[in-house]
Amino acid sequence: MLKGAGLLWVGTGCADQTVTAPEITIPEGWIPVTVQQPQKVLDIFEGDVDGWAAFHRGDLAGAAPTSDPTLRLRLAQETRATRQALSDLLRVTGPELARTWARSSGIPAQSAVHTWAALVAVDADEDPAALLALAPVPSDPSWANVHRALGSDLPEEGLMAIVAERAAGPIGDCLRAHQAVRSGAAPVSTLDTACPQPLLVEDGGARTLPDPLRLQTILRVTPPSESPPSWLPATLFSAAWGPEDTTSAPGRGPTAGLLGLGSAATPSAALAQVQQLTRTLDSWRPDGTEPGARLVSDLNAFDVFQARLVASWVSSTDLPPLVATEALRAARDANAGHELGPTRPARLLALEARVAVEAGHYRAALPSLQSLAPLVTVFPELPGITELVNDLQVSSTLGRTGDSKEP
Repeated sequence: MLKGAGLLWVGTGCADQTVTAPEITIPEGWIPVTVQQPQKVLDIFEGDVDGWAAFHRGDLAGAAPTSDPTLRLRLAQETRATRQALSDLLRVTGPELARTWARSSGIPAQSAVHTWAALVAVDADEDPAALLALAPVPSDPSWANVHRALGSDLPEEGLMAIVAERAAGPIGDCLRAHQAVRSGAAPVSTLDTACPQPLLVEDGGARTLPDPLRLQTILRVTPPSESPPSWLPATLFSAAWGPEDTTSAPGRGPTAGLLGLGSAATPSAALAQVQQLTRTLDSWRPDGTEPGARLVSDLNAFDVFQARLVASWVSSTDLPPLVATEALRAARDANAGHELGPTRPARLLALEARVAVEAGHYRAALPSLQSLAPLVTVFPELPGITELVNDLQVSSTLGRTGDSKEP
């Protein structure tokens, strides 16, 4: 039987009569099904027990070889969401790195760091003018050409296509390759030969920056995966409690609202909402030693759901950086450590890093990124992004030149 005053499992007709507070009907969802009909969930796992186990613990690389069509769909969704989170992180970190270097010690004469950052901004449909103005035109002819193309009179739409058309040299070739891939005229593998890795190398290799467009290019040519036809396998180990949460971002869905998640303008408001969420979910946990209750416990289902729901709430709600930081901190499973795992999936780790950078807590972003290292075969951009955040952290703390991680 479920704990929780005034709470009712949908379809059971069994309520706790000792409380006079209004009853809250617990919605249909993957955790109630696991409690009440555990065999339904076990039947899904039978498609690939090892693959689902890897997916549950966040090991996207370990789950990748699966032949289970349902798991393949879920894996594609999770991979895409994580790639988008990493792209969002790069788009925040790249321009901030150029601004921070300019403030701390000044971008070195003839460096292309600011031009590289301007590419990031243009790819996000943002004005690159302020970044280009941080330092003079780079001395490298290829980057100088890109700098001038970025600074020319550009239309409001299709900026990157115009820049790619006007740019020359190896970097121009790389930009044109991106445009060819995005238009469907070339495969993604074209980038492996057209774009140097890293894209920018300066000071004898002391400064290296990755291709800032690759993540977005892959996202643009990889259509969103379909969901499994049944809502139960579509929501297992996700932020969507049940079918009603699958029509939009679960963090803004009906279950999130039922659990008290909404707008939050201050860290204390975010903390209060997450604490209320935790108390309510704790009251929904089942008592007893029945197979369903044991399975929910073995899967750490409630904590998995909470971690993913808060991540969805933060990523889909316009929370200020410090508020988002507090929300993620309040929801963190104290027993999970910092490693990739069921309550710290890849997309959450990437989100934590992005929110930390937005809040100016650059060092705090590094543990989350380092925890993603086991997934480098799935996301080969990880080392470059981690190095980028490390560069930002160093440049924010050192006001002198000479450090290998600072211009």
